[in-house]
Amino acid sequence: MILFFVCARFRAPLLPPLTLLAAGGASLALRGAFHEKRLRQAAAWAALACLGAALCRIDWLHLAPPPRRYDLWLVRSIHDRQGDQAAAEAALREALAERRDYPDGLHSLGALELARGNVAQAMELFRETIAADPRYVAAYNSLGACLRAQGRIAEARQAIEQCLALDPWHAKAWMNLGELELGAEDWGAAQRAFEKAEALNPAHFGGALGLARICDARGEAAAAQAWLSQALARDAESIALLARRDPAIAQLLRRYSPQ
Repeated sequence: MILFFVCARFRAPLLPPLTLLAAGGASLALRGAFHEKRLRQAAAWAALACLGAALCRIDWLHLAPPPRRYDLWLVRSIHDRQGDQAAAEAALREALAERRDYPDGLHSLGALELARGNVAQAMELFRETIAADPRYVAAYNSLGACLRAQGRIAEARQAIEQCLALDPWHAKAWMNLGELELGAEDWGAAQRAFEKAEALNPAHFGGALGLARICDARGEAAAAQAWLSQALARDAESIALLARRDPAIAQLLRRYSPQ
């Protein structure tokens, strides 16, 4: 009972102390067998003791509690679900202070900075994410969004295309590519990108909203109205937030929104 309590209190694996106790008993039995000249029994006890030592070593290597930064990551996730963004961010920053090459943490912190409008800080964090894990797909798309916000279109395109090269089914990357083509007034390429995003993630409003903007640019009012209605049905609140920052979306809402 004491052993179980101590292991639970300090989150230590239980197998090593149990194995050590078993190995101690085997050693005593081995000593007695040698004294009584029972060599086969002694050899069996010796093999059992070696096996116990090996199990103990394996447990310490592979069954030990995870590094503390992952505990902090779990704490961050719990706070996030509870809506306590400040506590979640504090746990996230503490995890990164322990180990900086932690791609999930770097990307999450970058997303927080981008949501606050700190594009330069977010971009650096996304670059750190890629340096920590060159195959971290979402970081390329996030970096592309930052570069697009800074007007660095060629670099943004390169980052988004790198994302799609790693994961052709990344719906948000197709949305970002559609935004780039929309800005370049390449309606055909923009439509293909948004249609791909819509097919990959029909629950998200981004593809439908992009297609509404393309139809509006082409003067196809009925189609624009239909796509905008679909987008608003999926997430009217997020579209309203976007409209506060983007005059083109605000104008689209005034023109076609049923409200």
